Amino acid sequence: MSQTYPTNYLDFNFNYYTGDDSFTSNIFSLTNGLIDDVETQFGEIDAKSQKFTEWYQKYQSDLARGDGNAAVDDIVQAYKDGIITKDQALMLAGEVQQQANANGGGRINDGERSKLKEALGIDYDPIAPGKTRGQMFFEGLFGGIADFFSSL
Repeated sequence: MSQTYPTNYLDFNFNYYTGDDSFTSNIFSLTNGLIDDVETQFGEIDAKSQKFTEWYQKYQSDLARGDGNAAVDDIVQAYKDGIITKDQALMLAGEVQQQANANGGGRINDGERSKLKEALGIDYDPIAPGKTRGQMFFEGLFGGIADFFSSL
């Protein structure tokens, strides 16, 4: 018995090589399963991307208002929800105080600092010391007076 081989792409049929339909149906079943898995993974990536976007907008909004305490809450929640990694949380924590101060906010309170340390499982404070609103007011006031007298 001689075997017939396909002569072009359109003639290709797995039955030439296997002699039964189960191989073909198994290939199609496997392929459809892989496609479903990929679509599911893309859906999960899309959902995570959407969560990250929503979280980041809230985080930036809190910082724009100078609310460093709310921004630290955002970091803690994003870490707990798996939106950001521990390294990302530490990086953001290192910058949050300066950004809050730059936008008129005061010093991040000890309670928020403790929540962050507990969530990340660390025993040091990754947030920079920062200044209270009162300290920033007097620095601005005395800086202005010093500038006035130095210009005379």
